[in-house]
Amino acid sequence: LTLWTIEDLTQQRAQERQHQDNEAFLADLLDRLPVGYFSASNDGVMRYVNRTLADWLGIAPGFGEGRPRRFADFVVRDQRELEMESDSSGMHGTIVLASRDGTLTLEYNGRERRLTASKSPYADYRKKERRERMLREPIVWKVGMPDLSSRLFVLPERLTIPDSPIKDAASPDIFVGDVTVLSGKNGTGKTKLLEALAHPSHGVIERESRVQSAFLPQMWPKEVAEGTVSAFFDWVKGETNPHSDATLPMFERELKRVGLSSGHRDLGRPLSSLSGGEQRLLWFAAAALIEGTDVLLLDEPSNHMDQATMEAVVKAIQDFPGTVMLSTHDLRLMRALEAYSGKSREGRPPRNVVLTRDEGATRFTLAKINPSEYAASTISTAMKSASRLKVVW
Repeated sequence: LTLWTIEDLTQQRAQERQHQDNEAFLADLLDRLPVGYFSASNDGVMRYVNRTLADWLGIAPGFGEGRPRRFADFVVRDQRELEMESDSSGMHGTIVLASRDGTLTLEYNGRERRLTASKSPYADYRKKERRERMLREPIVWKVGMPDLSSRLFVLPERLTIPDSPIKDAASPDIFVGDVTVLSGKNGTGKTKLLEALAHPSHGVIERESRVQSAFLPQMWPKEVAEGTVSAFFDWVKGETNPHSDATLPMFERELKRVGLSSGHRDLGRPLSSLSGGEQRLLWFAAAALIEGTDVLLLDEPSNHMDQATMEAVVKAIQDFPGTVMLSTHDLRLMRALEAYSGKSREGRPPRNVVLTRDEGATRFTLAKINPSEYAASTISTAMKSASRLKVVW
């Protein structure tokens, strides 16, 4: 006798995919938190470093590739630590985490862990940071007002981008003159779409003749990241318009005007000597010098930025009169652009194009709610679906 049991697993599979998507979103959120995070093995070797901490330390993010590194390699030991009594295992220490209005200190003496909250100079620093402007003068774009009846790109009716989840998807609309935020979880193809728009030579998306774009990637190419400020400008110019009249002396004068100049060998200094936020502002200063740009394509433009630097980026985007398409997880940036998208846009708020994955393929939807509301609701849903967040130290 053979018995067969047949079950409809459609709902179960859908729930599993949703759970996997939520886990991926939380992992992406952790990677981009505005605080440094790492995990280490019992012998102190760093096994995982999120992007924020990696940017601060000047190392590659992710899961411990390359030579082993210990967090102690980046910590300056002080006399109080040397005098601290330890147990027989030698395990003790203090970790200080910056919180909204003070500090959270996690102390471990080999026997017990204690979490305390206190006020600190960090709170005063944050207040000072919010008061100070990052740039002395705003970035000025050498572009005119867009023709709202024109077209920037020629997209196929059904869009497929190689090596991405975007397969046979109805192409998204491009709104000339507006700010468009690409929303969606990690892995839906936002970066791939921006890259395809930025590089028409790849043959996926065609650009109308004489249309010029400036693309800000999440990460610089290796040879650019390891080069000088001068080489960085040459790269931005080459990627945007190699025939531009912009020159290195003009760029040096612009850095002094906006307040990004150190006053000594600006062009010859290593790009890596600047913070991640300063490098992003450097890109905006370089791109603004190149005349005739019609569209900005920005992939996470405010990654790892403090408030003052982020506000300088917001101002640069608001003042750009052309079309802007950007991908971001930064609620501060979304809300600032929702409050004011720029004079040229006459009060039009950012468009919200949502990328969602269904059965492994991405589709585009023009959402009715604004980007920050969508992002906040997505975070809330992900947090509710996660049973718990476990931290081991």
